[in-house]
Amino acid sequence: MFKNPDSAISLIKLCDNSLVLAYNDSHVGRAPLNVALSEDEGKTWPYIKTVEPPEGVFAYPFLTQSSDGMIHLVYSWFYLKIAHIMFNKEWIKT
Repeated sequence: MFKNPDSAISLIKLCDNSLVLAYNDSHVGRAPLNVALSEDEGKTWPYIKTVEPPEGVFAYPFLTQSSDGMIHLVYSWFYLKIAHIMFNKEWIKT
């Protein structure tokens, strides 16, 4: 079970059927922002990577996968701008 401060999440199924979840790993705030990877249809989530640190406000994540296999995450950064990062599933595993 994941912590969440009653804020938005994003979940996608990758082209290889893995699942990626973007969420705030907190009970009270919108930080940190993490991504998690499941390779067994969501039964387990052994890979979790912190995208943004515990200090700040990182909200409204949105995930998509481009045709080249890269995963794109966009989110509100301190409610001041929209941040965009891209990565592959191997990055989540490191």
